[in-house]
Amino acid sequence: IDLISETQFALSISETNALLINVRNRLNPPKSTKTLEYVDQFTKMRDDGQLNDARRTLSKYNLHQFELPLLLNLLPSSIEEAKTLVPSLTLHYSDNEIRDICEDIREIKRYIES
Repeated sequence: IDLISETQFALSISETNALLINVRNRLNPPKSTKTLEYVDQFTKMRDDGQLNDARRTLSKYNLHQFELPLLLNLLPSSIEEAKTLVPSLTLHYSDNEIRDICEDIREIKRYIES
């Protein structure tokens, strides 16, 4: 999974889950097991391909480093929901652009539910 780079350091819950699974499989540290159990409860995307595709889909909007993982965690279905959950979107994006983001999020939801 392509999670860590010099410009990318905010992770969604699903990405954190994938990272912790990788660490646990290599090192099996006891503390990561508790964290993994917690994160696993909220993980929506378990497949590395889904995670990479979802991040790639939303990265075309040049979202702030914390907005993208928030959107992947919350998966808002409407413009109003997106603006309420991630208020900073209103500073940089028009309603039409937020609508486009929400349409892509709906596609991501369909993809992970299939």
